[in-house]
Amino acid sequence: MDSVEGTPAEPDHEGILRDETIMLRWIFGYCHDAKLNNGMSWPDIPQTSVPRGSFSDIKDLGFLSIDVDHFRVENGEIQRVEVGVSFLKAQSLQLLHGKSTQGGNLASRLIKSHHWVFGPKKAFHGRSQHFLFGNARPVKITDLGLELKRFTRKPYVLVVHGGRQEFSLLERLNIKLEPVFILDTVKAAQFPLQLWYRYNLKQLLDEFQIPYSHLHIAGNDAHLTLRVLLMIAVRDAEIHLSGKRLPDWIPIFKVVAQSPLPPRPPTKRQIAAMAEAEAEQQTAIEAKEV
Repeated sequence: MDSVEGTPAEPDHEGILRDETIMLRWIFGYCHDAKLNNGMSWPDIPQTSVPRGSFSDIKDLGFLSIDVDHFRVENGEIQRVEVGVSFLKAQSLQLLHGKSTQGGNLASRLIKSHHWVFGPKKAFHGRSQHFLFGNARPVKITDLGLELKRFTRKPYVLVVHGGRQEFSLLERLNIKLEPVFILDTVKAAQFPLQLWYRYNLKQLLDEFQIPYSHLHIAGNDAHLTLRVLLMIAVRDAEIHLSGKRLPDWIPIFKVVAQSPLPPRPPTKRQIAAMAEAEAEQQTAIEAKEV
């Protein structure tokens, strides 16, 4: 893969195999002797149920993705923040075996997403219309921890892309999540893509041919990060199992991750323009009848 513009000469440690990638191998069952570099033991997590005859060993986990944008603190107080959260159950992926995966919005049906905003009303109305996977809503900053707990089901993996702002917000609000693992897609992608530097979210979306729009809207980024996670697992499994039988979830993950974005309802401006065009058309018809 070509280096990004301005990247220095490539060193010898291309494509570091990090624990994040090893976690994917264990979760999705395509490496039964996977061992973490940090020496930790694997937790006791049961398998998902799967149709008889399917080659698809996936742990019965959820995946909680969190993204934070426009995080502003002044005088020690949070003035504004946008929080995106998405949740995907591994079992919902297994239920797709033997079923039609045709049609749009597949990922939107499986991945539940929210976009929460704390801050001025002007900021909320100005950006929230670009959330692609539902309706954004305001949230009290003191309620954020409760909202997250309502949204998740244990056991789950916390998924971030980078995670600096996300962890900063959680720490500031003293929100203590209890994930089985924390998985950073920035690090997880390095070995499968043979990168010695780190891709941003847009680069990963382009690499995996995942459709996207309106990045840096927290709810969108949280959702798209889970799509990226699925494709990282696909790419790594294809490399790790080269020449061997691939898991039956490979085509399912691909079609989910690369499924079209949901259609957006028309904006007020578009509705007004359509109404004006319809009125003009009706006027023209009436003029001909005279």
